[in-house]
Amino acid sequence: MVEAVMAVRKKEMGYKTAAKTFQVPRATLKDYVQSSLEPEDMVNRNIGRPTVLPKVMEQCLQILPDIEETSTG
Repeated sequence: MVEAVMAVRKKEMGYKTAAKTFQVPRATLKDYVQSSLEPEDMVNRNIGRPTVLPKVMEQCLQILPDIEETSTG
C-alpha cells in the first residue's frame, strides 16, 4: 500500500494503474493519497476502540489460571 501511495503522489502512475499493479483497493488508495498523513503512519495506525484493560491487567489475567492450578493442587 505504501508503495502504491508513493507512486500516485509522485505522479508515476494513476490510481487505477497503481491499484492493479500493487493489488490494493482503488477507493482505499484514493483515501490514502488524499490524506495529509504519511503513508507509513496511515498503514501502521491502530484501528478500533481502545482496550478496556491496561496491558498490565491483561498480563495478570493470563497468569491467573496457572496460579489457580498450583494453589488448589
